[in-house]
Amino acid sequence: MSINDILKLTGHKTGNKDIALLKIDGFQVVVQILDVRAVFGRVDCLVTPAQGAGKMWVQLSRLSEVTE
Repeated sequence: MSINDILKLTGHKTGNKDIALLKIDGFQVVVQILDVRAVFGRVDCLVTPAQGAGKMWVQLSRLSEVTE
């Protein structure tokens, strides 16, 4: 999926950026969105941390705009 396609699905939550804050147990981690999929009426995003390693699918509702 192209970055433009990703932003069409996630831009309203991420401020039209391919980075976002992921909320995990009281932490907020900056992540980059790599891919997006529509699953059973919701949107999931494949993300990787800005620093560190790994990838995971998360619901779009767990992401918010990076404002710093």
